[in-house]
Amino acid sequence: MGAFCRRMNARLRTPQALTATAQTLARVISTMLKHGTAYVRQRLADDAQQDRDRTVQSVTRRAKALGDAVVNTPARTPA
Repeated sequence: MGAFCRRMNARLRTPQALTATAQTLARVISTMLKHGTAYVRQRLADDAQQDRDRTVQSVTRRAKALGDAVVNTPARTPA
C-alpha cells in the first residue's frame, strides 16, 4: 500500500492520494472479510520491476511517435 500511495502522490495532490489509498485499502479489507480471502502482499522488488516495465513501454511509445527507436542495452555492473 505504501508504494501505491507514493505512486498516487506523484500523480495527484497529497489529499487525493490519501483518499485513493484509503479507498483501495477499504476495498481490500472488504474483500477479505466478505470472501475470506487472504491479502497477498507484493514485494517491493516486484513493484519496482513493474514500474520499470511501465516506464520502458511509455518511453518506447513516445519515441515511436517521434519516429525514433529505443535500444535497450544491458545495465553496467559496478566495478
